[in-house]
Amino acid sequence: MCFPLTLLPIIGIRAGKSFLGNISNTSRQAELQAETESALQVANRGQPFQAPCVLLCGGETTVTLRDGISMGRGGRNVECLLSMGLALNGHPSIHALAGDTDGVDGQEEIAGALLGPDSLARAWALGIQPRDALANNDGHGVFSALSDSVVTGPTLTNVNDFRAVLVL
Repeated sequence: MCFPLTLLPIIGIRAGKSFLGNISNTSRQAELQAETESALQVANRGQPFQAPCVLLCGGETTVTLRDGISMGRGGRNVECLLSMGLALNGHPSIHALAGDTDGVDGQEEIAGALLGPDSLARAWALGIQPRDALANNDGHGVFSALSDSVVTGPTLTNVNDFRAVLVL
């Protein structure tokens, strides 16, 4: 599972207007849940923003390794995205991108990945079990198999990890 910073800014952008709100939680896991719930709130209730909009979230993420040993290919941003995808369960209006601005997420030169409403279904069709992949720290394995990895090469800059969630 991935965990953003303790104070996470969420910026909503819609029709040339931007809105800034902070989600502050005592648990980093609760903050990822808050990002997901914010996207669902926009998609299902039009609050606090009306769709279509983009929610931008930033913060360096961390990963909990199972038994101290990573069995998969990592990286922390794609693990965050995979966790979000499982929570969204194929919501038809929500798409997301997660990545690292230096172009390297984990130990591979993959900046991040894209998540769409059909990502889980496509993984299952390939025989991939997303929940098992998450437990094995294998986000790159899932998104690479789906051809949904974002590869930029090293950017020689390291601004932050980010997530962009498009709600249609």
